[in-house]
Amino acid sequence: MSTIPLAVLPDPDDAEGLQAWTDAIADEAPLRLLVDTGTPRSAVPHVDPFATRPRRLTRGGQGAFGAPAREEMLVQANTLRTGDLVTRKLLVQLQPEGWGHPGLLGMDVLGSHRCDFYFDVPRIDLDRVAEPDTAWYPLTTAPHHTPKVQVQWDQTSLSAVWDTGAGATLVDQSWASEHADIVSVHPETGRGIDVTGAEASHYWGTMAPCQIGHADFAEQICAVIDFSGINATLASPVEVVIGLPLIAQASWCMDYPGRRWTLRS
Repeated sequence: MSTIPLAVLPDPDDAEGLQAWTDAIADEAPLRLLVDTGTPRSAVPHVDPFATRPRRLTRGGQGAFGAPAREEMLVQANTLRTGDLVTRKLLVQLQPEGWGHPGLLGMDVLGSHRCDFYFDVPRIDLDRVAEPDTAWYPLTTAPHHTPKVQVQWDQTSLSAVWDTGAGATLVDQSWASEHADIVSVHPETGRGIDVTGAEASHYWGTMAPCQIGHADFAEQICAVIDFSGINATLASPVEVVIGLPLIAQASWCMDYPGRRWTLRS
């Protein structure tokens, strides 16, 4: 079993937000990475030795605000050490010089393991032996992709993105308007930035208490966002992204190779 130590800290740009960080060493370069289950590929800042390495371009994905796909620069990290986990020969995104978004520890690392997330300790235990009689729920997303979990409010349920990289829970504004019993939209506005660097304003809201798995979760402050841009490109629209303030209310086991998940009591 391996362990990744975490630091769970308030988001400096959002009084309601949380961020989970881990210290890493990539090819002898010390890095602090945001633990982000919402991104398929880890990312390193524009620093040596990565800034001078051979790179290749690939088409990038879209962020939460639906910015057009952009090209990403990819470089190889020979070793990436997080806690006592060492991942070798990892193709990572090289962030542009002066990029404002932090480096990321993504699903290319985490998705190969059974991950027990303990945000109160805080740490991630990797590849622990499963306890007998555990109540498991299916992971319907593909390996190394962003996980989703089923969320329930009385007679309404949906499959929500489970994203430790989201500093707040995000709700699509169209879905929020159709479910006023679940999301109360506030007049106050905020401004956010997604992983592509796109910025957009949004309303704040309150999401009603919900049930995930066999656990109850308290009401949450959420950001109400126009997801129409990104949803236009998806077969299954994103309606809710569960962010770290809600996730950190519990301990979770995400068994990515086993395509299943559960909650710890």
